[in-house]
Amino acid sequence: MGKIYQNQSAVDLYLDTKIDLSTAKSVSIKYIDPQGRTGSLTATLESDKTTLCHRFQADELKYSGIWTFYTYAVMADDREAVGEGVKVTVYRRGD
Repeated sequence: MGKIYQNQSAVDLYLDTKIDLSTAKSVSIKYIDPQGRTGSLTATLESDKTTLCHRFQADELKYSGIWTFYTYAVMADDREAVGEGVKVTVYRRGD
């Protein structure tokens, strides 16, 4: 993967959970940004039923620095499934 820059929108994030999420009530990708703020991104379940994807919009990667992303799902029986964090560096444009 090449570098990812602030406010870049040509970025798709794929996170493989290694578990079948086909019966999940809801799925999302949670994050901690470089400022320490937390949030949630919409995610789609890929055809393999274990991978979540988010397509970034231009205003979502606002800050340069290290971001942490992790999967989150609410299963059919209301149990929560939280994935392992993945760290991604977002660079300032021109770096």
